Amino acid sequence: MTDKAAIKYWRAFSLKKQSAFGTKLSDGDLTKCFTMEGTDFFKVKPVYESDQAEVGKGHEFATRQDLARFEGSGGWKNKLTSVVAGWLGAFGMGDVVSARLQKVGAVTFAGTGKETMTAQGTVTPGSTPKSFVVEIEAGGATFQWSNDGGSTQEATGVAITGAAQALEDGVTVTFADLTGYTEGDTFSFATTNTTAYQHTFLLQDPADGLQLPVTSIVENDGAGAKSLIRDVAVDSFELSGSMAERLAFTASLVSSGYKEDSTLAQPSLDTGSYLWNHGAQLQLGEAGSLVDVSSRVKDWKVGIKNALDAAGGRFPGCGLYAGALQFGEKREASLAITLKAAGVTEITALEANTLLKAVITVTGALIEAPHNHSLAITFEQVKYRAVEKGKDGAGNITYALDCEPLYYSAFQGTVKMVVVNDVASYLS
Repeated sequence: MTDKAAIKYWRAFSLKKQSAFGTKLSDGDLTKCFTMEGTDFFKVKPVYESDQAEVGKGHEFATRQDLARFEGSGGWKNKLTSVVAGWLGAFGMGDVVSARLQKVGAVTFAGTGKETMTAQGTVTPGSTPKSFVVEIEAGGATFQWSNDGGSTQEATGVAITGAAQALEDGVTVTFADLTGYTEGDTFSFATTNTTAYQHTFLLQDPADGLQLPVTSIVENDGAGAKSLIRDVAVDSFELSGSMAERLAFTASLVSSGYKEDSTLAQPSLDTGSYLWNHGAQLQLGEAGSLVDVSSRVKDWKVGIKNALDAAGGRFPGCGLYAGALQFGEKREASLAITLKAAGVTEITALEANTLLKAVITVTGALIEAPHNHSLAITFEQVKYRAVEKGKDGAGNITYALDCEPLYYSAFQGTVKMVVVNDVASYLS
């Protein structure tokens, strides 16, 4: 853990959004802290309007400067943690669906027959923990099962197949043998909550219409001065992976222009797991036939651009600070990959500009078995331009794929981003 005293530049932030535009978060909500690379602090500048155009002929110089408004902009770049990945998704994409993750517990056997049933599965996020009891019926070839400890039965007369058999909420059971079970044998297990949460972000209209959620931050300039900036929105952000390094992020932030001094003490540093490119998996291909191309990818970038209309938020009555930071008509997602093609078949496919599906998955440290900190980005359909970047002695061609994601109805947009970490919620 980095010594707080050794940190020169830091930014305190919150996982919550402001209750309304123009209503700053309290110091008690600013519980997260992240170091800053360099001094890309928020710049809040006054904009003046002169009377030069109004003075009479023969008076070529302005005689007065009137304060018209304040404008705020800043940047953020560093290595990416799972907590910050979720923050960028929440404030940069506009909506989030969060759900707690569960696990399947160990099986307890009671009876005289074979004990060879196992329980497994990926539990549906957000499911209610349940106590399952699987009981062998007369003849030993069928079973009934309960999800409330045996008080009531959800199904009876279910034939034992030897394959994974679905119960509910993604839970399955597998009998290793088809015979040898005794009537009345029971296999009990439970699904329980873990400390992991899954957050799903879609690039769609946020709950507040055209207004992205806004938040407040506090910055420490390294010289003892701390500033609170309210009404902060993410204009754009980019996530990138290169070589065996931690993922990097850059973000362009804007605000209403409001800034004041702060006395906030430095919060604890973000403890979210860093996400490493050496743990990334990249898949490309037509839907239903994805190919793992991880070993042939040099680097990749994913971008979100909101094109916020700061000028349009300066309506009558909003005063010196912007009254809204709504996005424009065209929000964009982008994907760029530098890839070495594997043989003539793939070269031919790339040069044919076949529509592709792309999935990037990055896994970090363990939270609680079986869940790790992770980031998954899915583009269901992209068109692209493949530009040849070079060729090695074996004739393998490296391409730069500049992709344009297409609208996908299930995403209500172009891209889906899923983050797993130990944070319960964003935008609450």
